[in-house]
Amino acid sequence: MLKALVVELFQCGLQNNEIVAVLHSEYSVNVSLKQVGKILRRSGLYRRKHYGSVNDVVNFIQQQVVLSAQRLGYRLMHLRCLQAGFVVQKEVVRLLMRIIDPRGVALRQCRRLHRRVYHSKGPNYLWHLDGYDKLKPFGLCIHACVDGYSRYVMWLKVGFTNNNPRVIAYYFMTTVQELGGIPARIRGDMGTENTYVAQMQTFMGGHFLYGTSQHNQRIEAWWSTLRRSNAQFWMDIFNEIKEDGKFCGDMLDKNLIQFSFTWVLQVCAVNHNGIELG
Repeated sequence: MLKALVVELFQCGLQNNEIVAVLHSEYSVNVSLKQVGKILRRSGLYRRKHYGSVNDVVNFIQQQVVLSAQRLGYRLMHLRCLQAGFVVQKEVVRLLMRIIDPRGVALRQCRRLHRRVYHSKGPNYLWHLDGYDKLKPFGLCIHACVDGYSRYVMWLKVGFTNNNPRVIAYYFMTTVQELGGIPARIRGDMGTENTYVAQMQTFMGGHFLYGTSQHNQRIEAWWSTLRRSNAQFWMDIFNEIKEDGKFCGDMLDKNLIQFSFTWVLQVCAVNHNGIELG
C-alpha cells in the first residue's frame, strides 16, 4: 500500500519532501525522506539517472502534441512524461518541444505575460487605495493606501467595515491633515466606498482615477506582502477556530472576534510593516 502510494505520487511529479508531506496530511502516514528514497530506488524510479530512450520520449511527445492540439507547454509535457514512466530532464523536454512543435511554442510565447514597468513622477504624485477582504468573513476589515513612488503606507486601518464611504473619507482626511496637503492623483476602484474621497479630492484640486482592483498595481502588490508577513497567520488562526466549531459566522461571533482581535491585528500589521500607529 505504501509503495503504491509513493510510486503514484512520484509519477504525479512530486518531489520526495512533497511526497512525505502528502502522505502525512492526506493519508495520515508518517514516513521519512530516507524511507521514501529507499522505496523509489527499489522500484527503479530515479530523477537523475537511468534516463529513458530519447527516441521513445520523442514519439511520446509527438503523440501528446497531436492529442493536445499544441496547447501543452514544456512543464506540463514534462509532467506527462513522468506520469507515462519516462525518466527525462525538464530541459530535454523543453528543447524537444522547440523541435517537434515550433508553431505551438511560438503561439504560446505570443500570449506570454509581459510585465509592465510601473512609473510615478515622485512622492504624493499617485496614491493607491483599496480594501482587503480576506478576513472579512470573521468581521475584520482592512483598508490601506500606498504612495506609488515611495511605497510608503499612508494609512493601514483594521476596522469593522471597509466599504462605508464615511469611514474611508475619515482615513483620507486624517492623513491629509497630518501631511498638510493632498496627492496629485488617487487610484481606486468603482466601489461606493470611494465616492466621498473622490469628491473631496476633486474639490481640493486633485484627480481621482477609477479602475479595477486587479490593475491597481501598487496596492495589490502590497496586499501580497501583507498576506505573507501577517494576514495568513491570522487567517489560519480564525479558520482553526471555525473548524473547531467555535465560530459559526453569526453577528455575535463576529462581534466577539472584533472585540478581541481588532486592536491586536492593528498593532501586528503596523509593526510588521513599519508604520506608526494612528
